[in-house]
Amino acid sequence: MILIVGCGDLKNPNSYRLIAEYEPTEYVWIPWMEGVIDKSMPPADPLIIELCKEVIPYSKILILIPDESIIEIIKSRFIQEGIDTTRVRFLKADPPGATTDISPLFLTNEKGELATVDFDWACYGLTSSKEECAKFSDTNIDVKLAESLSIPVIDKSNLVWEGGGKENNSKGTLLLVEQHEFQRNPDFSKDSIEKEYKRKLNLKKIIWLKKGLLEDEYRVELPGNIWPIGAGAHIDEFCRFVNDSTIMISYVPEEEKDKDLITAENYKRMEENYLILKNATDQNGKPFSIIRVPMPEHYIFQMKYEDIISYNRSYFPKANKGDTINIIAASSYLNFLIVNDAVITAKYWREGREEAKKIKDKQVFDIFSKAFPDKKIIQIDMEGYNNGGGGLHCLTYNQPFGATF
Repeated sequence: MILIVGCGDLKNPNSYRLIAEYEPTEYVWIPWMEGVIDKSMPPADPLIIELCKEVIPYSKILILIPDESIIEIIKSRFIQEGIDTTRVRFLKADPPGATTDISPLFLTNEKGELATVDFDWACYGLTSSKEECAKFSDTNIDVKLAESLSIPVIDKSNLVWEGGGKENNSKGTLLLVEQHEFQRNPDFSKDSIEKEYKRKLNLKKIIWLKKGLLEDEYRVELPGNIWPIGAGAHIDEFCRFVNDSTIMISYVPEEEKDKDLITAENYKRMEENYLILKNATDQNGKPFSIIRVPMPEHYIFQMKYEDIISYNRSYFPKANKGDTINIIAASSYLNFLIVNDAVITAKYWREGREEAKKIKDKQVFDIFSKAFPDKKIIQIDMEGYNNGGGGLHCLTYNQPFGATF
């Protein structure tokens, strides 16, 4: 049973506000994954360990585990890798998909007290039936995670919330993507979606972008018999707040836009979104500073139908047993993690690859260094996880100070 403790405080517009990820973080949530989750991806545990090594100097870590019996095994591996286990906690939870998408959103008030609102979950829009979704994942996992931290649920909404589909600046402005919101909430109009978010989360301004990246769609065949395995127009693939007045957005360089149909379409979509942001203002009527970040070249790989886990087969409705599927990875520099004095983002050059990838990685590093002058910029290889449809921001989640275990 979900206990709603009441929403009296929310009647005061200054009582609670959404916390932004660039604010102080006490724990970074990271799910423990081991072995080959899907044959499109390399073993997951080396990536998890590398990520923990990069995060631990800047934040404590909460490892989400399916079974408490593996805690000592994980600790032993962490110690071997030089990870300070005194800064690591474990929580039994088995989140479906990406951590940020199913975790509770965090609100805070002037006293620093945390709260959350219980939104719906729709299995990435793969089904409109709550009963069907419950067969794949725990539809109340956000509330259960909040309760494990003694964070009260102060309200309930029938809107679907996925963390990767929203960006907020902590001051009352929320960025949404029409393509994503309309697919997840087909029974709501644009106006009713906006009013509901404003009412439940004390927001002052909502800015609507149009479409996400082509490779972040799903169940849609792209030119060249290529299939995406993304989350469905998540904003964290292409547009992020740096601080309350600065936004990063992906773009396709002019010299690259005509090299193929997928890149050309991404060019059009990102230019349209950029113009929206360029003409937008924040909750106080002030324009944003906008930083444009070049997109990595997309990466296409092949998988046999039999090698795809059953949950992911629904992404490829035309595929059958014996087929080989061309899949485009969800590559992105903007699916990054801000963690106190560091920003961790992706890199795509490896030894033996073309020099152009190395040059672009360095270009992005320089852009991030200028955008985050007081933070260390760290780049790690996320391609294996990109092959499963996500990135660093999808995999992790920021827990602010104020929770109680």
